[in-house]
Amino acid sequence: MEIVAVAAGEAKTPRYNIPKAVRRVFWRILFFYVLGSLAIRVLIPHNEACLLGAVQDEQPGGAASPWVIAIYRAGEPVLLSVINAVILPSATSPVNAVHFTG
Repeated sequence: MEIVAVAAGEAKTPRYNIPKAVRRVFWRILFFYVLGSLAIRVLIPHNEACLLGAVQDEQPGGAASPWVIAIYRAGEPVLLSVINAVILPSATSPVNAVHFTG
């Protein structure tokens, strides 16, 4: 939300643009997080060995990403590299936002 506040200071018409931006953030959260979590729940069983491997071996972290497991189970090996290529910029995006907003 602080990024929306920073954008308000630079917007031409903040009274019109900021409520529109906040509504868009709501729909993006709904789409990416809620529907993404539902998709993972539908595609991967709760007792998947690749998800539980790190817990059973008493190691930190997860054994594999749920998205990677779903793609592997679908038989699309090329998409595994695509998912890994998408995750890297997604992980660096919050760092970039914090850098510019202070």
